[in-house]
Amino acid sequence: DAALARSIAVKQVAAEGHDDGVVVAQDLEESNDRWEVDVLAANKCYEVQVNTADSSAKIDEIEDADNEDRAAAKAAITIAAAIDAAVAHTAGIIENVDWDDDGHWQVEIRPDGSSDEAELTVDPKSGSVSQADD
Repeated sequence: DAALARSIAVKQVAAEGHDDGVVVAQDLEESNDRWEVDVLAANKCYEVQVNTADSSAKIDEIEDADNEDRAAAKAAITIAAAIDAAVAHTAGIIENVDWDDDGHWQVEIRPDGSSDEAELTVDPKSGSVSQADD
């Protein structure tokens, strides 16, 4: 579950002494219960591997935050709200969410009953959803 993965990742970064973590990207790995979640805290981006089946998590990598990470963290529409808007637009399984360098959330979703992915963009101010440009 995407929301559970975000919560576990933020708690893992908090355990490192950073209570101000903000999720800036999320990617479903090869199985439906493993996520890679990027959390921005203290101007660092923590890549956290999360297994929602057993609620385990480990920090896999720590890098300096870049401009995209900081922009995603400051967006009026959070990653959680962007996911909610995308799923309301196209019901399905979230595969990947990240901040596009064009300044919006990019959401990849596998629509219910389909094996193909749909790419959606979510406006970071209004939350409006549209099909991504190719």
